[in-house]
Amino acid sequence: MNVDDLSKLHNTQAVVQVLAAILFNPYLYEPLSEHLSTEIFNDHDCQETYEVIRDLADEGRLPDMVEIATILEKRRIDVKRFILEGTGDFSLTMQKIAFLTDLSIRRRMMALLLKGQSMVVDPTITLDDVAKLTNDFDKVVANDAGEKVVTFGEVVGDLMNDIADRMADKGEKGIMTGLHIFDSHYGWHDGDLIIVAGSTSMGKSTLASTIAYNVALEGTPVAYYSMEMTAKQLVARMSARGTEVSASTALYAKLNPTEYQKVFDGTLAMKGLPIYFDEDSKTNFTQLCKSVKRLKKKYGVKVVFIDYLQILVNGSKDNREATLGDMARDLKRLAVEEGIVVCALSQLNRSDRDSKSEPRLNQMRGSGQIEEACDMGVLIHRPNLKNETATITIAKGRNIGLAKEKVKFNANLSYFSDFEEGDPSAPYTEKKEELPNE
Repeated sequence: MNVDDLSKLHNTQAVVQVLAAILFNPYLYEPLSEHLSTEIFNDHDCQETYEVIRDLADEGRLPDMVEIATILEKRRIDVKRFILEGTGDFSLTMQKIAFLTDLSIRRRMMALLLKGQSMVVDPTITLDDVAKLTNDFDKVVANDAGEKVVTFGEVVGDLMNDIADRMADKGEKGIMTGLHIFDSHYGWHDGDLIIVAGSTSMGKSTLASTIAYNVALEGTPVAYYSMEMTAKQLVARMSARGTEVSASTALYAKLNPTEYQKVFDGTLAMKGLPIYFDEDSKTNFTQLCKSVKRLKKKYGVKVVFIDYLQILVNGSKDNREATLGDMARDLKRLAVEEGIVVCALSQLNRSDRDSKSEPRLNQMRGSGQIEEACDMGVLIHRPNLKNETATITIAKGRNIGLAKEKVKFNANLSYFSDFEEGDPSAPYTEKKEELPNE
């Protein structure tokens, strides 16, 4: 393998022609987008151009040539090269994309071959590790078909391995939340969209911050987006349990020496918790989703909390309902594609609610589409706000069924916890036989 071999796997002219086609005919982007990826644009300027087009499309805007040219000029990228290659022919462009995809796959194959070559001559690397490259190579080749096809038998094998691992207490248990009602089902799992709904002052944000804190304590990176609280307010709330000083006291009161020492020692001990806040990307849904992807890539974030959905939506009632449904589906897609858990909080309709009666999922704003998109629909209820008891209900549990459980609510230190064994107000769980309608 030499430089000449590598040069054969690049075709900058074809890359330029694909981008030029989209710039001359912006309506081509939508049908072409599922076939495009950053990998096929091997030229740096072309990658930048593609990312500008993609970002505009993600915001619901056509990739206008004038606007793109303005953005590219600021980045010192010459747009003239695309104008000279301009064509709006769909079938011809698809042929070029197929050609570039083939080259991209071949480049990945060559990278693996080069890696294998260096591993084979390194005696410190085991033969088993070298052999694993075969699987990686097969995956790259399989990608040539543009799909991941597995047989029923292969999936059965994976399933039985998972079951055997769990029986031996070796399997993945998902992400533990610190609350029995979720952890009794092996926690939360990658790809899940979890919706937590409740009326105002029921404790939705407290439940989310409690779980975020518990998850981070186990070393799992968490991202938290709050549309109502600053990062400082969230940290004060999350750390209250460890410092034994309420969030309001830590934020706004003049602390006595004892309180100050508690806050100092407690927060110092928690300083390394892997919880991340992006203050600049929490008011725009598109930017929020992009932020999640960045934090996943940079910090390995596994659980994302969004507090809360409705505040991200503007417009008329009809438009808001439709937008909420779209957002829920996009969040589910994000959870699956990134291999993370997304937990989004949702408000109940004011006109359809009685503070004393238990809430229902169909009382959410945009409830039908949100309920359809989520894997788990969680309701939280505190009929007596002075009572330190709340009820958490799994009203939809895809693959796990339904359940209800009482939990302890500490209003002063802002957290939920399970009742301890022997407590006179011990938790109860109602497991319902019926499964949610799919």
